[in-house]
Amino acid sequence: MTIRSVSLTAVALTGLLLIAACGAPDDEPPAADPTTPAPPTAPPGQDGIGEPPADPVATNETLAVYYVGEESIVVEGGGSQQRPRLYREFRQLEVGDGSAAARVEAAVAHMLTPGSALDPDYDSGWPDSATVTGVAVAGSTATVDLAGAASHSVGSEAAHIAVQQLVWTATADPDVDQVELLINGAAVDELWGHVGIDAPLTRAPALDTLALLWLISPQHGDTVPGTFEVHIYGAPFEATAQLRVREGDTVVHEQHVTLGGTGFPDFFGEAKVELTLDAGSYTLEVFELSAMDGSEIRLDDKAITVS
Repeated sequence: MTIRSVSLTAVALTGLLLIAACGAPDDEPPAADPTTPAPPTAPPGQDGIGEPPADPVATNETLAVYYVGEESIVVEGGGSQQRPRLYREFRQLEVGDGSAAARVEAAVAHMLTPGSALDPDYDSGWPDSATVTGVAVAGSTATVDLAGAASHSVGSEAAHIAVQQLVWTATADPDVDQVELLINGAAVDELWGHVGIDAPLTRAPALDTLALLWLISPQHGDTVPGTFEVHIYGAPFEATAQLRVREGDTVVHEQHVTLGGTGFPDFFGEAKVELTLDAGSYTLEVFELSAMDGSEIRLDDKAITVS
């Protein structure tokens, strides 16, 4: 199979978007494609740990969930190494009464579930025993109570990324800006010997937390029509990434993609590329060519099916 057409030029980048200066990706779910029903609108709801919903009929919503993945980088002096960074998936989850507390609880609970990521390269940075026992939202603060999370044998970098995984997931909700963590119902000063949690937690800077290049959509395992849009996000060197399409071991397409971004100090940007492929199974890859030695770094890939 070969690629039939690509609708993107280096000059007329109609798919380029500018994002907010904070460098954070848009956590609103993507517009539904013709094969995906639109998620229901989130109704306002009550907050409170353990309060039963007024309406026993549960609803489903599409929520942003952050996971930890390994990002490859080139280190000074040569060679490469992996470092933990955050990547995001959208998942349709049951949210009970649809309140902010219910939405946050659903997203965080899913995040903590071992093996819940669509992409096998992603995982939770938390111990497998960690569960959510309750969530309350007051103002713009979500209080998240966890059980089975008091002990975890990880280093400082992994510990900080894991805590930020929870913070970015909870604050993806439009009604939440910060998170207070409770462990077994009680406030504690620090977690795992590395992270202070004695005050409300906010999102760390994107450059210190998020992977610097990733595929927003299609998501891993998606089935797409013959002509579809690839959405890329990140902060590659000189805003330039590579998009490659494989059918098995055969490369059927590769191109440069320029990401429209915010510039200093955040540099994150995004681009949308329209591809047309024959029916079949493919792997989409986005990556950066190292300015130091030309090697491929920051690769994020998704297996998809074209119908």
